[in-house]
Amino acid sequence: MQTDLGSVIKDERKRQHLTQKQLATGICSQPMLSGIEKGTYTPNAKLLIALCNRLKISLNKISLAQNFAIGTSDNLNQRLASLCNAHDYQRLLAFLERQEVLDHIETDEQLQRA
Repeated sequence: MQTDLGSVIKDERKRQHLTQKQLATGICSQPMLSGIEKGTYTPNAKLLIALCNRLKISLNKISLAQNFAIGTSDNLNQRLASLCNAHDYQRLLAFLERQEVLDHIETDEQLQRA
């Protein structure tokens, strides 16, 4: 079973016979998608949701078991981990789409500086 986020996205993209450019159009740049698929860039929640929606895959297909931090707020990250560990993907999606959560999500670069 795959646990790497990028591999899941790449495999699903290929299964659907999409190029990186086709998947990325209107969501992110093709180089950014390439970085996600290679595991060198971790997408924020909004980007991850957009890619999942485009691929028509649910978050339960994406392994969030690694519980990577999406912000510097311990409460935010603990809530994310709790929902992931409970496999409560509908509530996880609703949580990630809340504006106050999106406002506190940080990029990898921002998290590395913290």
